[in-house]
Amino acid sequence: MSTNLTIIEKRAITAVLIDIANADGVVKNSEVALLAAIQEVLEISASDVHAAKNMSVAQCLRIISNLSLADKELFRMLMLKLINIDGSIDDNELEVFVVVCAATGIPLPK
Repeated sequence: MSTNLTIIEKRAITAVLIDIANADGVVKNSEVALLAAIQEVLEISASDVHAAKNMSVAQCLRIISNLSLADKELFRMLMLKLINIDGSIDDNELEVFVVVCAATGIPLPK
């Protein structure tokens, strides 16, 4: 992702990814590992992750909708990677993905 993301943008991205991981009611080890790797790439601290968990859905969607198209495309790839990381596509995870894309202007994959 862009290195010029603000901390608020990084937190919003993290919050949505955590929501996707939790959507099926079971956070698998592979999802935890991917989230940890993303946290490292985004250079966000544990306190930032905690702050992300306290952000409202509306706030996250508003922030993500203002990302550049390039950052939105990278975010879409991260969401899809997280949805597919455990080898199965859960309907609840997919629903969160579709809603986030629709609410933020992220094009759905074809």
